[in-house]
Amino acid sequence: MKWWAVAAIAASALAAAVVVATLYMPAPVVTVEIVNEGTTPDSARFEPGAIAVQRHTTIIWKNTDASAHTVTSRSPSAAFDSGVMGPGGEFEFTFEEKREYEYYCKIHPVMVGSVQVQ
Repeated sequence: MKWWAVAAIAASALAAAVVVATLYMPAPVVTVEIVNEGTTPDSARFEPGAIAVQRHTTIIWKNTDASAHTVTSRSPSAAFDSGVMGPGGEFEFTFEEKREYEYYCKIHPVMVGSVQVQ
């Protein structure tokens, strides 16, 4: 086989590998924890409380508190709602639209957070 034929085959294989790697790159995943370092359920918070992510990012909220909580969108309304998550519960949502999302806990409305999708 001629050297140029080998080079062409190698270049084609490399190009195909780059395309496959690009098409199948996993979307980013970010974790937000529900934490409570105080002595009452009202001292719980989302950590981090404000976060900026790219489109197609999945956020996983993990309830590390001993109390139940929700993760409920306030703006836009009804974009997501975890339902009641007991201790150790998790909820995930993938953000597709560029905008700011504000959310809160229905059980403890003073708990608020935001996601800026860029």
